[in-house]
Amino acid sequence: EGGGEGKDGEGEGPREGGPLWRLTVSVRADLPFLPEDIALSLNPMAVTVVRASGLPADYTGTSLKAPYVELAEQCAPVFVRWRALGQECVTDGRPHAESVEWGSRRIFLAGEQPLPELCRRLRE
Repeated sequence: EGGGEGKDGEGEGPREGGPLWRLTVSVRADLPFLPEDIALSLNPMAVTVVRASGLPADYTGTSLKAPYVELAEQCAPVFVRWRALGQECVTDGRPHAESVEWGSRRIFLAGEQPLPELCRRLRE
């Protein structure tokens, strides 16, 4: 969950407890890394968690401490927990800040399935 303005200035501002506002998926390869028949049967897919922006500066909303100090004292480090194709994934924890970056990549083998079925499974 997150909020705040996107890098390109889009967004409505922070929304407490709101859903993600934007998901960008990109695929790129300079050279094939598997023979075509094997690649088609495994259907490898990479997912990268890039960053969370617009994170709140305090825990109680009434703290007189510097931004993010109370969160660091009272809460676990910032992490992302997500599921894809039936697997739960968790990033490493990072210190509290307005924007936290991971660059955490996971590879999934989606297998041979019709595109509508793959899309449905990714939405679950």
